[in-house]
Amino acid sequence: MEIIEEKFKNRKSIYQFIPKSFEHLRDVKKVKHTVNNVEKNLKTSYLVDLMHTFMARYYMNGKTEIELNAEILRKKYSTYYNYYVDYMITNNVITLKRDYCNGAASRLYSINQKLLKTDCVRYHNTDTILIKKYKSMVIQEIIKNLNSHKHISEFVMRKMVTDLYDVRLDLEKAYTILDTLKDNINSYQKNLMSITAINQSILFHKLDKHGRFHTNFSVLKKEIRSECLTIDNEEIAELDITNSQPAFLLKVLEDDNFHLHHQDCYDRYRYDVFNGLIYDKLASMIGKTRKECKTEVFKVFFGDKTYYMGAISDAMKELYPELMNYINAKKKATKNHAIIAHLLQNKESRMVFGNIVEKIYRDIPNIKLFTVHDSIIFPKKHYDKVSKIFNNYIDTLYY
Repeated sequence: MEIIEEKFKNRKSIYQFIPKSFEHLRDVKKVKHTVNNVEKNLKTSYLVDLMHTFMARYYMNGKTEIELNAEILRKKYSTYYNYYVDYMITNNVITLKRDYCNGAASRLYSINQKLLKTDCVRYHNTDTILIKKYKSMVIQEIIKNLNSHKHISEFVMRKMVTDLYDVRLDLEKAYTILDTLKDNINSYQKNLMSITAINQSILFHKLDKHGRFHTNFSVLKKEIRSECLTIDNEEIAELDITNSQPAFLLKVLEDDNFHLHHQDCYDRYRYDVFNGLIYDKLASMIGKTRKECKTEVFKVFFGDKTYYMGAISDAMKELYPELMNYINAKKKATKNHAIIAHLLQNKESRMVFGNIVEKIYRDIPNIKLFTVHDSIIFPKKHYDKVSKIFNNYIDTLYY
């Protein structure tokens, strides 16, 4: 923790992002706003921070809604926090989706999605009080994450978070790659926000309840990640689990003794996963590319219409009928269309963090690394040792 605190000690400002339609806020320190006939002068830096919170939430994890807790808002934006929220509503930045109610201590707000389809601009936030609060919040979030998931030990979590701050970015090269994304505003803004944050060491890291570790690096375009990042100024290498989601589904099936009741289907599915044939078989059946089939299969696994995805569902029912029945029944029994996704993410977390990363950290002293879901990125000089550990654990998915 001391290492991270040291990195923040001299920070005097941060770059944040706001919709281009609000770029006039960069030229003023305060704006007037009235609530119930009472006018207040609002700090622009606070308004920008609140806007940036919604923008970052969307571009980091795709969420358009945020629960805002009154007590947290009061601590961050002072007694008149409701004026800042009302300004956002009045100016069509956010809308109230759910008020206070039984069982919900926070209001739920949604960002205006039209703003996400326009350019955003950088704001250089130099508010000393806000920066001080930010530093405190980063440390609190790290402490909260340390023991928040049963598959990740405090030792691994502490190392993973600390290692993030030793990743360096070649900003000029990243901007060159970023220019190729301008036709896709969503991808462009997401990567722009990420490389800006990484360059400042203003890092986002969040462990979700299903065991996935989300960071600025997990949303980066792969070309930027592979060509523009170093760890301690050393070239990096990356290893990922081939056919990871279909492979982890094998373990879920075994937990439910699927193989005992549907041996033929299980054996066919296992053979196709092991030999990397699933997407190729489906592609030949429905006339799509392997990449397109991969996306479609994820929709079948993770969506709420397992049986009704058209050609992809029909093809999977033809190849693995009992498996498709199992997935559909599992979703109905739990009344949760995301249950398969959550089970797979838990399996992934146990494998990546509970086994592979922990073993790497304990067997290779002083190594630094970061993860992107089922991928591990590390200094290339450790490739032989890391790949041996990695492959030994991956073999257990099939044997």
